[in-house]
Amino acid sequence: MAIAVFACAIFHSMAKEAAKQERSLSALAGKEEAVMRAASSDQTKLLRVIAATDAAEAARDAARAKHETTLKGVTVEKGDISFLWSHFELPIPAADRLLRENGGDLQAVLRKLTAV
Repeated sequence: MAIAVFACAIFHSMAKEAAKQERSLSALAGKEEAVMRAASSDQTKLLRVIAATDAAEAARDAARAKHETTLKGVTVEKGDISFLWSHFELPIPAADRLLRENGGDLQAVLRKLTAV
């Protein structure tokens, strides 16, 4: 009889411990679920930011390409490039670029270079 009481007490103790572990696991699973939802939400936000950044970069690249195409169409006098090179010691590519950005107008370039 004493053995049966002792066995019953041990079984009861083990059942309590099992229930406690079950609650701990259940709480942990709930926390894990919350963490997974938060991570999923963060990942979605991150993907949106990446997509927006990619779209902004693509728009900037398209605008830059359009600007470069427009600059290629501007007629530049070789004498104007030579003038900027000899009087302002500008490298030839820089002089060409300045003239193209100002519509091939040497006077506009000179105003920009001499403006204080």
